[in-house]
Amino acid sequence: MRIIAGGLGTVNPYAAIARPYLEKFHQQVDEARGGSKMALAFKGLSTEERRVIFILGNGVAIRSPREMEKLTERHILLSYEELSNKEKLTVIRGMKEAKKLAAKIPYSPPGEEEALKNPRTVTPETLDDYQNGDSAIPKSEVNNVSGF
Repeated sequence: MRIIAGGLGTVNPYAAIARPYLEKFHQQVDEARGGSKMALAFKGLSTEERRVIFILGNGVAIRSPREMEKLTERHILLSYEELSNKEKLTVIRGMKEAKKLAAKIPYSPPGEEEALKNPRTVTPETLDDYQNGDSAIPKSEVNNVSGF
């Protein structure tokens, strides 16, 4: 269990005793992993993806300027550890906003993107598509079976 808000204001008296041991344990886990989960996720983002996270995070930072700092172009090349706590909070909130946005966007069916790029090359996949009148059957591929 992670230490929430530095263990302040907890009801459990054992939390104050366990706090230094938990902090040391979490530090060892993060070092073994190569950084915190957020640091690893931030490290894996390209510059374009970081810009998107910054834009979404800055949108939230405008609403609460005391808690978070706006991120600029100079922050794009920095690692997660080089950011201040307020800047890290902006990155975290930007990632959360990206997750919320991704949940709202519907998945496009297979072939829809290709049909929009080049509508002449896409052919219907099933007989139902032909019968529904989505496209005409090419004459070169139709066999006349009426003589059999």
